[in-house]
This record gives sequence, structure tokens and C-alpha cells, in this order.
Amino acid sequence: MHHFYRTIIRPILNATKGGVVEIGADKGANTRNLVRHCKEKKKKLVVVDVLPGFDANQLMQEASYSFQMLQEESLKVLPFIKDMGTYLIDGDHNWYTVYNELKLIEKNYPGALEFPVLIFHDTEWPYARRDCYYEPNRIPKQSQNPHQKSGIKYGEKALSKTYRFNEHLDNAILEGGAKNGVLTAIEDFIQESTIEFEWLSIPVYHGFGIMVSKKKLESNSKLQECLEYFNSNPFLLELLKTLEKVRANEVADLYNENAKLRTDLDQKRTRKKGWFNCQKNT
Repeated sequence: MHHFYRTIIRPILNATKGGVVEIGADKGANTRNLVRHCKEKKKKLVVVDVLPGFDANQLMQEASYSFQMLQEESLKVLPFIKDMGTYLIDGDHNWYTVYNELKLIEKNYPGALEFPVLIFHDTEWPYARRDCYYEPNRIPKQSQNPHQKSGIKYGEKALSKTYRFNEHLDNAILEGGAKNGVLTAIEDFIQESTIEFEWLSIPVYHGFGIMVSKKKLESNSKLQECLEYFNSNPFLLELLKTLEKVRANEVADLYNENAKLRTDLDQKRTRKKGWFNCQKNT
């Protein structure tokens, strides 16, 4: 999410009142953005992550009273998180977790006006229509799709034994079908809820989604302006510039790492050849 903090997340946060909840912090790149925002706007920040990849204690000291770190599963702590304005949901990417996160949020905010603004990541490939289980034991067995540690290839519904993207994760064997994937969970929740929602999908970098109750949107002109801007040509141009920066850096990093690996491999081959020559001459 952090790549799009300036273009998408910050404008929404500036347009909404109340505290901020981040579900899924990873290495804390976006968490640091949220800390700065919440300190500036004097908002409360609650971050939920079972195993954050950063020094949470140090960041909590920097953020002072406004930052609370909960190292626990989201479904266990969400019932106790209330009176917040925005939720960023980027945790466990499977139907069961996302659907139940939404149901718990709805239980705490049953009214359309009080329902928080929700921002999602991974609403497109690979996990829009395919479950991923970071830790399968956290999901009831009856709510798991058949899964295994195998790679995912764009455009192929079945997992791949030769394509290695995300092969270290437990991925649903097949893409699509009922109760499978992040976007499916969101759609199922929207269809069942008594609250009417506005849903905006931004199909870039694995997908962003913004969910706002229509009543809240009608009562918040700044938020309306945000969503209108996200549908405009100037925003699309700004987004393309951001995406190109991300793409260029990631491609350059991959090339750099591949070049290092090739150099290391060449050096090992040279050393091995020299060693055999040495043994032969002896």
C-alpha cells in the first residue's frame, strides 16, 4: 500500500475524521506514513499484525500516545476496536478472514453514517479470486479451499509447479468459485449488508479498493471530491507516473540482483576450474 500513500491514501485520510486502523503492516513502510499523519492530525492509530517486520517498540516511542500495536490475529482484536474513522485492510488474503473482518467491523458500526471508510489492497490478481493462507491453522478447516505451496501464473487458474511466483505461500489450488479470494469476500459482504455502499476499484498494483457507505459519502463533501478526483484524467496521469516509478525501480532492482547472482556464479565456476587444474598439475 505504501507506494500509493500520497496519491490515494493520504487524500482519503485528510477527508475523514476519527482514528486509523491498519490491518497488516508487513515491514512498516506504510505504518510510518500513518504515524506521521496521525501525529499531525492528532488521531489515534491502531496497527494489527501477528508478526510485524519492523521494530514496533521503537515506532511506538516515536509516535507517543497515538500509536497502539496489537500483535494478534485481526479477528480476535477487531471486536474491541471502536470509534475509528478509517480502516486499511491488507492482512491475510483469503475469503474467510476478509469476510469476517468486515462482519466484525459492521457489528461495531451498524449505522450507515458511522460506518468507517475502508481501504483494501489485493483486490486484483493474484488474490482477488484465489485464497492465500499465511498460516492455514488460523482458518477453520471447513472454511479452507484446497491449497498447497505452489506458484501462481497470471492467466492460469491452476497453480504451477514450474512458475515460482509466491510458491512459498499456501495458495488455493484453483482460482475462482464461491468463497475464494479477497474481492469475492468484499462482494459477498456488500450484497448481504443492509447498508448501501459506494465501491471504487482501482485496478493497479494488485488492486486497490475503497468502500464508503452512501450516506456517509453524501454527508462528506471532501470525501466526495476525493472519489470524484480518483475518476478523473488528472488523477490517472498522476497514478501512471507513480506506477512507472514503482515499475522502474522494481525492474532495476531485479536486474541488479540478477547481475550479482551471475557474477557470483561466474566467480564460482572460475574458482572450480582453477582448483581442478591445480590438482592435475600436482
